[in-house]
Formats: sequence, C-alpha cells, structure tokens
Amino acid sequence: MTAQKHKEPKEKTTQTGQKPEKGETTLGFTGLLGIVLLAGALFNVPAIMKVPVTTEDKMMLVVVIAMAIGGAVLLIFRKKN
Repeated sequence: MTAQKHKEPKEKTTQTGQKPEKGETTLGFTGLLGIVLLAGALFNVPAIMKVPVTTEDKMMLVVVIAMAIGGAVLLIFRKKN
C-alpha cells in the first residue's frame, strides 16, 4: 500500500500577498433594506410630529413606526459573513 500525502489547503491571499482580515463584513441585501427603511422613517418624522387627529394622521404614524421597527430588525438580525 502506498501512503497518501495530506495536502494542507492554501490560505487565500490578496494581490499584494497579504492575508485578508477576518473582521471585514458587508451589509448585504437585508442590511441595505434595513438602512432604507430606517432612512424612510427618519425623513417622515416631521410629518408625524403633530398630534394625530384624522385617520390619515394615525395611519401615517403607524406606517412610520412600522418602517423604523422593520429597519431596525433587519439590521440587528442580518446574517454576518
């Protein structure tokens, strides 16, 4: 029987020969969607600063709060690379 050689996997390197840092992460689709939802809620804050009197005002308040909560949830619970 012949002994099989065990090959170690080569570590990935960049073009400059340096190893990539493990701390680099990207936002991905869910992170970007979370930022868009939070930004949309932030830009609509002046529209909800008055006391909601009509049904439209109350629905605007609900929509802005839902956008803010949804964006925060997407950012907090996104997959990390």
